[in-house]
Amino acid sequence: PQSEETKIDQNALFTKGRVKKGSGGSTGVGEGSGKGSGGEGGGSGISFSLEGRGSTSLPKPTATSTENGTIVVTIMVDQEGNVVSAKAILRGTTLRDTNLWRRCEQAAKKSKFTANPDAPELQGGKINLVLPAATSTKNGTIVVAIMVDQEGNVVSARTRSRGTLLDDKNLRKLCEQAAKETKFTAKPDAPELQQGTITYIFR
Repeated sequence: PQSEETKIDQNALFTKGRVKKGSGGSTGVGEGSGKGSGGEGGGSGISFSLEGRGSTSLPKPTATSTENGTIVVTIMVDQEGNVVSAKAILRGTTLRDTNLWRRCEQAAKKSKFTANPDAPELQGGKINLVLPAATSTKNGTIVVAIMVDQEGNVVSARTRSRGTLLDDKNLRKLCEQAAKETKFTAKPDAPELQQGTITYIFR
């Protein structure tokens, strides 16, 4: 059987970003790579696998991530090139943010491919969305106050005005979301709920 053909839309590429996570425990850096070309595509952007088809539109999701990563969405496409269903899958996906999954599914459903009257009535394929870390146009910090239970789970996270130097509401929400997904070591003799902070540094 003929293998699926992978193509990349060079007009739907994301910009690079950098995020540092500071005083909440460890420090990490995520950088989006450059433009992808050929094969599976090595850069930040969108690629797809759909045998015998080209793309006419591959919208980007209306969201960014606090980490670099990939979300893979399986699609079903009709003979006219319309996406009739889209579902994010675990295989190949490295980001676990379910909100991002939904945004990528929404973007995939708006994609358009070339018509093929000889294709199956519904043809299966995939869209791979490579997301870079969120970026800011300014240098600054966002401090998120957290409450952690004895199991190390973050049960609440809210941006704190003290120490926060960026007013970008979208970045604040992303940092709060990332903080809620943070996991700390369990400590049974700690308070039932322990306070702390995570500082995100944008450069």
